[in-house]
Amino acid sequence: MTETITALFELIIWTFVPAMACVILYFLYTLSQKPEKHEYELSMRAGFWGGVMLFLAVFIAQIGVFVQTTFPQVPIYQGINLRLAAGAAIAVALAFYGDYEIPQRVRGWLMLLITAIALWTFVHYIFIHTANRYILSVALGIALGIFAERMLFPGKRFI
Repeated sequence: MTETITALFELIIWTFVPAMACVILYFLYTLSQKPEKHEYELSMRAGFWGGVMLFLAVFIAQIGVFVQTTFPQVPIYQGINLRLAAGAAIAVALAFYGDYEIPQRVRGWLMLLITAIALWTFVHYIFIHTANRYILSVALGIALGIFAERMLFPGKRFI
């Protein structure tokens, strides 16, 4: 029984955050390919690819520091911060609760930031491990917040 629970735990720890980051990246990529208005198509695509470039710049800078010093030797699971997870869940549920629309010109910038953060989260969680406690807490909070908002307001349009 202990082996089964340990295997399930390892499966969740190694797959949940990377899968969530991949789903977000896929969602952003498809969103960048189908903007609502044609004149903002370039802004959305540039935001997505700009996020990839921002990630690469941060990644190269971070890896450069590790090459000079050493890569951290920490385990992938470092615990969970339940307060941070609850705060992220509440923040996401409140963010999606409103019936407002993000201006088109801001969407490109949001695309850039979210793409860079999702890529950084994926690589950092799998390979570097120094912030995994916070990444796991926020990822679980975001998922809980999205599902709670969908549960409370099932008929409302999501983005």
